[in-house]
Amino acid sequence: MNKIQETKHSNRINSIRLVAIFALIILIGSSLFGQTAHKSLRFGDKAYEKGDFGDAEINYRRALEKENAAQSKYNLGNAIYKQGRYEEAIPQFEAAAGSSLDPEIRANAFHNLGNAYFEKQEFDKSVEAYKNSLRIAPDDMDTKKNLSRAMR
Repeated sequence: MNKIQETKHSNRINSIRLVAIFALIILIGSSLFGQTAHKSLRFGDKAYEKGDFGDAEINYRRALEKENAAQSKYNLGNAIYKQGRYEEAIPQFEAAAGSSLDPEIRANAFHNLGNAYFEKQEFDKSVEAYKNSLRIAPDDMDTKKNLSRAMR
């Protein structure tokens, strides 16, 4: 090999190394990114279980900043709802119901959306949300009871 060929070969190897290092950094970064969102969700869940809905809200918002997941939206809606801020909870439940692929999360989000509308005395919207929940989970007795209450 002459000097020019060695340089080309060396440059090619360095380029491959650089691409591999860059790919590794991206993979590690996205992995850490996801762990942080999961960790924030866990902290939020612990605060929620303790009845500290304000702290739960903060952690669910952090999780959403890291990863725009339906579960985080749903949990955030619940934490806000528990603080009596029904108007603010509604868009979170709508977003969770509209973006989740998990039928359980969707049904629960519609159920809680119905509850939020019920609390605001927007009974027509409440009825529609409960019906949407029952389309997904037709055997849910709590939703059936709430639908019946909202229809009265």
